[in-house]
Amino acid sequence: MHKFSRFLVFLSVVCFASPLWAQEIGDRVVLHSDNPAGVPAHPGDGDNSFVRWPNGTEGEIVDIGNWFEVETATGTSGWVTARYVTPASPDEEPIPANETDAIVVGTWNLEHFKNGATRGFPENTRGGPSYLASERDLGYISSIIRDQIGASILVLNEVNGRPGLDTSAELDALILQLGPSWDYSLSRSGNSQRQAILFDSDDVRREVCHEFAIPEEDVQGKDISARDPLACYFTIIGEGGSEMNDFVVVALHLASGQNNNLNHNRAMEELASRFANIFDGSPFPTTELDILIAGDFNANRYDSRSENFWTEFGDVYDIDTLSPNDGEQYLATRLSGVPLAPRSKIDYVMASGDLREDLVLAEAHIHHEVLVTPFEEFRRLASDHVPVSVRVLVSTDDD
Repeated sequence: MHKFSRFLVFLSVVCFASPLWAQEIGDRVVLHSDNPAGVPAHPGDGDNSFVRWPNGTEGEIVDIGNWFEVETATGTSGWVTARYVTPASPDEEPIPANETDAIVVGTWNLEHFKNGATRGFPENTRGGPSYLASERDLGYISSIIRDQIGASILVLNEVNGRPGLDTSAELDALILQLGPSWDYSLSRSGNSQRQAILFDSDDVRREVCHEFAIPEEDVQGKDISARDPLACYFTIIGEGGSEMNDFVVVALHLASGQNNNLNHNRAMEELASRFANIFDGSPFPTTELDILIAGDFNANRYDSRSENFWTEFGDVYDIDTLSPNDGEQYLATRLSGVPLAPRSKIDYVMASGDLREDLVLAEAHIHHEVLVTPFEEFRRLASDHVPVSVRVLVSTDDD
């Protein structure tokens, strides 16, 4: 069975809670904000720091102080002020499954996913802590992927692999946690920080994968493609094992350093040139029009640096970034700074025009709901990056 969004879509306008409603521990609530970026959820009662949960998030009041502590269905808890809390109506129903049949496709940088590696750079050079590989919790990571994101396909960055092979001891261990239906493809380039595409074979079938061999080229002191892009062609599996729509997922990781805008532009120009003659020399169908590119771009669409690929990535497939024009509405995707907090906006999903027609929403979702506080704890157990995803409708194929 496909994984559906865990956030209910409501069919009527929800108003603020009536003053006659006496909130009690155990009450079911729905959270809403006028800000399209979502509801601020704080780590403590009165704590000014916050992450944002999506509007429409449901939960249960588990404690009451000056604010309300709300626990969501995924087990994440946070403190929310009264203005965002509305009693859940038993009459509100989710859209029927046959109208929301979709799979989740996303990206997550797992921050040097290598046994024995020490994480924490660059913050650990500026007074922040370092994190040992042994502290990472594979069960926790797998639960986020499977139960909280509900991913069917997930691009992973910075994954270690066996020398000269396209397999990974670290991913093999993660697969054991995820379950027998899970598998992955791994690039050969990138040394201990490669591209991987993780997928659930209950939901999709991997047809073929191809690594783009980008010639070495130094721009701003770095190779434009030290980690070559990895692309996999998938078919969605429908009810009864039927073949539904198909698309290509490209795993991307641009050079580190947000100031390397010339490097990033050149790397994306080179990738776009490969798409101009759709996958020349690759095993993909030459008629495939549905393309999704995801990963760590190490670039902020909303800063002042000149990068033209966000909305001008090639002409053939109308590939565009699935993020709003207003940077205030795009949440941070990386924890950075000392003290650690969500600050950097460097992870994105892009899609071709044909594939955008098959998306539930036109913009990607940044999964701040998976964060725990203190943020150092999330980084210790998992990563310094936040997953980003879109939902692709399950439909009959038209290309």
